[in-house]
Amino acid sequence: MAIIYPERLRFTFKPDSSESTSMPVNMGKLLHPAVNSTFILCIVLMVGVLAPLIKQVSFLLPHKELLRGVSFSLLIALTTWQIWTVILTLVPADMIKSKVDHENAKVAGRNSFFSQTQNVSDSKKQDVD
Repeated sequence: MAIIYPERLRFTFKPDSSESTSMPVNMGKLLHPAVNSTFILCIVLMVGVLAPLIKQVSFLLPHKELLRGVSFSLLIALTTWQIWTVILTLVPADMIKSKVDHENAKVAGRNSFFSQTQNVSDSKKQDVD
């Protein structure tokens, strides 16, 4: 959405005029999914490095089944977290769509209100003829 309609993104996430901060109030809704995905990626990369090292530790070998269960639980947690992150990416898009729909409704209402009026240039043309 930001690539196709960058001006819509700017107006949708403009700062709240009642507060003195210059940071847009909804900017966290844009950045939160990216931060989540970054943490998930870091955890996956650390597990990928640590798993072969942990397999070499001799006193953990008797607890191999338990560690597999912990690993699988971590995978489930990370997958669930990533699904939630993907859902969170839909919030800013919905906010932009709602704002655009509201603006379109205002323009349509304005156009229908003024549809029965004449332009000044049209009335001048009729007077000249």
